[in-house]
Amino acid sequence: EGQAQPGDAEADEAPDIAGEAEPAAKRRRKAQMLPRQRVEDLEPGATVLYYDGWRGIIRDAFIPLDEFWVADEQSGELVRDDKGDIIQFKSSDLTIVAPPPVAVKISSDTDTPAGSVMLMGGEKSMMKILEHFGAPGSEERNNPQQLLAIPCHMCDPANLLAVASEGVSEEVLNLGKRLREDLHVGVRAYHLKQTVEQLGADFLRLEDFFCLAAVQLPYSWEDIEMADISENEKHRRKEVCNQVDLCPTATGQYPDEFTTEAAARRALGTTCGVEVSDVLWDEKVQQRLRRKLKVNIPTKFVDERGAELTAVILPQDAIVTSVRGVLCFSEAPGA
Repeated sequence: EGQAQPGDAEADEAPDIAGEAEPAAKRRRKAQMLPRQRVEDLEPGATVLYYDGWRGIIRDAFIPLDEFWVADEQSGELVRDDKGDIIQFKSSDLTIVAPPPVAVKISSDTDTPAGSVMLMGGEKSMMKILEHFGAPGSEERNNPQQLLAIPCHMCDPANLLAVASEGVSEEVLNLGKRLREDLHVGVRAYHLKQTVEQLGADFLRLEDFFCLAAVQLPYSWEDIEMADISENEKHRRKEVCNQVDLCPTATGQYPDEFTTEAAARRALGTTCGVEVSDVLWDEKVQQRLRRKLKVNIPTKFVDERGAELTAVILPQDAIVTSVRGVLCFSEAPGA
């Protein structure tokens, strides 16, 4: 009498490292959500752990031979032995952290188009935006959590993660880890890398320009299990948006916006507090800026998530004003 039975709340709790009881539901969820590793899951692009907790990305997979080439996540270099030979990892040497992000729609809750924007500008413009956006929050998830201004000439896809991850604050990374304690969470440059590759080699020739990248955090389990979102959206939040992701400046999809341009411009304003004038957004003006800079960079393309991305260059002489809490960029008089 007085002893806890198997179904009692007290018996269903277990002390954690600090000696405090962890809710049973949370422990069960952690156990259920740990990935079940199969050799077939170790495909190129998957994030894995090798050695004693080092994070890497599978570069090549030779499934019939059970051999894998892994690139270190920070350096982007293939892991080699002391002789300089590429190490042939076996599946038993690797632990999956996250599969490659699947190319799914931004949201399946609406049929309206998704729009995305990558903003590029000089140091003065980028500093204005970063100051306006403010320091990243460290207590709750925001969209985006942080903005990074990365020199365009340093955005070589092979080294992008190493360069960009240095700007992600420790507080932001720690919050991302707390949001998905069931996973090994780290910084991932997959989406930003895809964008840079689409923009082409001339993007790296923009010596005095920076690109504005958004840092997106994983969704919490409370956000994943919300009752008013579709099953596809739950899947996206759980399986795709589960790392600290480096992304283009802004992406959005709204039920009352019916063009990709409107969605992109609205996303830029609502998530980053930035607005670009009609003139600077105009494709002919953007083409003229590219000719002046002697670079061949596309003004638009459709990314693998189904969003049409607009690449907007802010001229060095752009006028910056603040209107009702929004930072507005417009063309210089006579430009």
